[in-house]
Amino acid sequence: MTRIPAPKRFAAEPPPEVLTLLAQCLHDGSSALDAAASGLLRERADRLLAALTTAGLVLSAGTVDRLSA
Repeated sequence: MTRIPAPKRFAAEPPPEVLTLLAQCLHDGSSALDAAASGLLRERADRLLAALTTAGLVLSAGTVDRLSA
């Protein structure tokens, strides 16, 4: 019998420090973050975009323009 490993499950909600960094970034802009914090935020954003893409959502510049209108 071959066992197939269960997919990794991520926490339902990001850690508080990520939420704090996101709030700071939205308020101050990403230039206000130090290199480590900026890297952490970028990594989380990349994971979120990958998950959304896997779920079938495709974002493009045109999509963003339509959403902001």
